[in-house]
Amino acid sequence: MESVIKQAVAGMVNATQLQRNAQQAGGESHGLILDAQPGKAVLVPQGVDLSGADYVRQGPDLVLVQPDGTTILIRDYFAQGDEAPDLLAADGSYIPGDLALKLAGPLAPGEFAQAGNAKAAAQAIGRVDTQAGDVNVVHADGTKGVLHKGDAIYQGDVLQTPKGASVGLVFMDGTTLGLGANGRLVLDQMVYDPSTHTGKSAFSLVQGSFSFVSGQIAKSAPDAATIRTPVATIGIRGTMVAGSFTPDGGLTTALLPEGQSTGEFSITTSAGTTTNNQSFGAVHVSNFFSVPSNVVLVSQGQIANSFREVLNAVSNTNVPSEAKAAADQILMQVFQQSTQDQGTNGQHGTVEDAFKGNTGAQTNVDAKFAEAAQKAILEAVADGKPVEAALLAAMAASQAFKEAKDQGATHEKAMEAAGKIAGDTGILQTDDFKSSHDLKSEINKTDSKESEYVEQAKDNVWLRDETIKVVENIISTEPPETEP
Repeated sequence: MESVIKQAVAGMVNATQLQRNAQQAGGESHGLILDAQPGKAVLVPQGVDLSGADYVRQGPDLVLVQPDGTTILIRDYFAQGDEAPDLLAADGSYIPGDLALKLAGPLAPGEFAQAGNAKAAAQAIGRVDTQAGDVNVVHADGTKGVLHKGDAIYQGDVLQTPKGASVGLVFMDGTTLGLGANGRLVLDQMVYDPSTHTGKSAFSLVQGSFSFVSGQIAKSAPDAATIRTPVATIGIRGTMVAGSFTPDGGLTTALLPEGQSTGEFSITTSAGTTTNNQSFGAVHVSNFFSVPSNVVLVSQGQIANSFREVLNAVSNTNVPSEAKAAADQILMQVFQQSTQDQGTNGQHGTVEDAFKGNTGAQTNVDAKFAEAAQKAILEAVADGKPVEAALLAAMAASQAFKEAKDQGATHEKAMEAAGKIAGDTGILQTDDFKSSHDLKSEINKTDSKESEYVEQAKDNVWLRDETIKVVENIISTEPPETEP
């Protein structure tokens, strides 16, 4: 019989079909029960909300409490050693194992404490600069508190804002980060050397809206500042970004100017990367397996309508900056236009509206490739391959597809090139990238010019070699599989 995980990949499982008796879950009834296995990601079926769930430890098990109150039990999730399994949803959201651990908290959390006292012995990485409503925090040691203006924040903190609440943070390198209502944010890492103005910052936006204004770290190197979301990773360099993520709406981001300068950010999914360096340019990602959209220019009114809450956090900060001035300008201009009731279409609606029915926003990476990559990734993970390795392999295949198309290859030849690179990694299956044509027979009769596309793509894709290195390293450290 096909396993539950295999069924989840195929999208065939739903909670109502897998209800279990109370005795199977230690006296509790769960809508869905899955089993964690050593060295393997946990695949969950469509309809499970990974970003909106509460992550609860129950002995060695993880319980995901859905927004509607239903629960998913993942047995032995915390019994897999120091590293927790990644969580990958069949409909396109991804929570890495290290993030799931932070959301669940430590095994023996401390008692409730006010934020100002919880981390007296630790080094603060920043402070609360603006705050509205109740902003809850869970520290890395499990102590809980409510943040107030002036409170210190620490690496590993998990911040959560209910409806009507928001918070603005200022970090040691000058980075400012705003979180809107119904948001959840994890402060993964902040390392900064003030003598060289270099370091690394990493945050995880689980849900909600955000604003990010680059400090010294993001200006020092292309990959020094990142924000993970359940559907994409954002790399930021020297700029101001506003965005939001919801399970239904996906991820929407916009690049805002800082005075006379504009930096850039990149959006990377399992299927490709889009770089945005246009002021008031926006990018949308629907799910983890889709290719980021092309950059679409939006109005200041649309930006204000989508991100007003987090722009206010930037505007109200006590740290003078060009970003603060830019946020003030956007909000003031929109206010003036609304009072004048000009009624121009460009100033109405939201950033999300700009992507509805907009064919110009569609990426130049073929939808059939994205579908093939999704299938290949899910199959690889279901077979026990590490998610990280599957993603790198898919990125290598995406680069091969793009390069082949840029060189004039047909769709079939570009897919063949992608499949060749994917197969070389030993992680993804070449057959998943075949079109409806029988490529095996087509290869035998292809002319020499067409066959060059495969070799050219193979020679140009450095990711292929990097992927093989990562895969070999992961495999060399994996525990041997046990016989069933």
